[in-house]
Amino acid sequence: MPNSISQTMSFADVPNTAVSRSKYEREKAAREAAEKLLEKKSYELYSANIKLKEMAMHFEAIAEEKTKELLQALEKNELALEISQLAEVRLSISESKFRSFVENANDIVFTLNTDGIFDYLSPRLTEVLGYQDRDLLGKHFSTVIHPEDLPSCAEFFKRLITRLKPEAGLEYRVRHADGSWHWHDTNAAPLFDKNENISGMLGIGRDIHQRKQDEERLFQLANFDMLTGLANRSSILARLERELAQAKTENTSLAVMFSDLNNFKEINDTHGHAAGDKVLHTIAERLQLSVRNYTDAVGRLAGDEFLIILPNIKDRNTAEKVAQRIKKCLSDAIKI
Repeated sequence: MPNSISQTMSFADVPNTAVSRSKYEREKAAREAAEKLLEKKSYELYSANIKLKEMAMHFEAIAEEKTKELLQALEKNELALEISQLAEVRLSISESKFRSFVENANDIVFTLNTDGIFDYLSPRLTEVLGYQDRDLLGKHFSTVIHPEDLPSCAEFFKRLITRLKPEAGLEYRVRHADGSWHWHDTNAAPLFDKNENISGMLGIGRDIHQRKQDEERLFQLANFDMLTGLANRSSILARLERELAQAKTENTSLAVMFSDLNNFKEINDTHGHAAGDKVLHTIAERLQLSVRNYTDAVGRLAGDEFLIILPNIKDRNTAEKVAQRIKKCLSDAIKI
């Protein structure tokens, strides 16, 4: 019995259950529709937010770029100002260093304008050449250059002003304040104004007088006999070779004479070497006076032997006349 009753009651409740299920399904459908709508709106909101961020980033990038450009412009202006200031400081330091260098240099530093007029001379001028700068300022460089060296100096100056390039190795003689001549060497460079136009020359003059004297001394030792002052053996033989070659090339004639002193050893043995040296010196002077001119050459070969070269003679008679003069002058007595 209890089971039958329970089953009857369940059947009686079926209509109510259907109604509840229908309501549930409608609520579920409404809820799902609301969720879909909410999801759609959330996505739209998310998309809008992404776009806003992208736009913000774009404007940020533009703002950053413009800011950077502005800062760069400001930096350039500041840098230009800083460079200008540094240049002024550097120029000031450079001028100070240059002045210190010039005033303490061992050489004479000078400047010429494009007309060759001195417009600056360093203090070293006084010690080297004995002048005060006021003695030469406003004067042309030719006023102190040896006349024989003036053409090479003028050419050096003209070449530098024309080519606008440094020049070096000019050697010339300068007149000292005491009137003597001193050898100098100069290296120089062009000077330009602020518009890059040539405005003159900057030169450094070095006293090479001692060097020139040493060179001359070495030249004399290498080429001349110290006792007589005549060309020595190697020098006179080299001269003979040159004259023979030239005579062959030009089809001219020359005469060569050899002279030695008889019994010269007896003079040394009897009167001493000082007397013998005096005789040799006197003979050398007489030989030089007997030849025609500076084109002829006289040299001492060794001891009492001498060589005389007469280049470019016209005929035998010319050589014989010179030989007669030599014979006559050598026959005169020599007081010892």
